[in-house]
Amino acid sequence: MYAAHMIGTSAAAYGAGYSRSVLQTYLPAFYAAGAQCLVAASLVWLIERRRAPSSLSSRGVKWRQAPSSLVKFCQALSRLSLTRL
Repeated sequence: MYAAHMIGTSAAAYGAGYSRSVLQTYLPAFYAAGAQCLVAASLVWLIERRRAPSSLSSRGVKWRQAPSSLVKFCQALSRLSLTRL
């Protein structure tokens, strides 16, 4: 997945540079990026939902509880983010 992301990023950068060199504008690159975002957003609807198993511990999955200091930090960060909107 990481390699595919890097290949796509390099192709987009090359395409934007080519567009700038040939057409003297980045506009086609922005339109292509917007179209790809719309396609990706529409493909999300094809993902099927799966129900989580009722008991993950029966499958050998062990969950650890996050340290309370981390939980408090995340809660404070979310409150700060919401008040800055």
